[in-house]
Amino acid sequence: MSTLFSSGERGSACRDVSDRADADREIAARPRFIDRLHYLTRAWAKNRGAVAEMAHRIEQLRNDNRALESELVALTIKEAASSHRSNHDALTGLPNHTL
Repeated sequence: MSTLFSSGERGSACRDVSDRADADREIAARPRFIDRLHYLTRAWAKNRGAVAEMAHRIEQLRNDNRALESELVALTIKEAASSHRSNHDALTGLPNHTL
């Protein structure tokens, strides 16, 4: 007696049904894949603009940082000069009595 899962005639019918079910699942998965692909494409296009804006803002911040570093160097030099003037005699350049 042949069973549903035997290698006889009925077994091949079972495999055919299983193969058709697999094919149906693939066909059903295609729209989900296409929907996901469209979603990712739209998200990428939307984020591409955001990334460009961020790159522009990063460049602005780098320029601001360079300007602030230059200003810090200038202020440090002025502070050193001011400290030297306050602790040394203007005429002779010798240290004051406080040193």
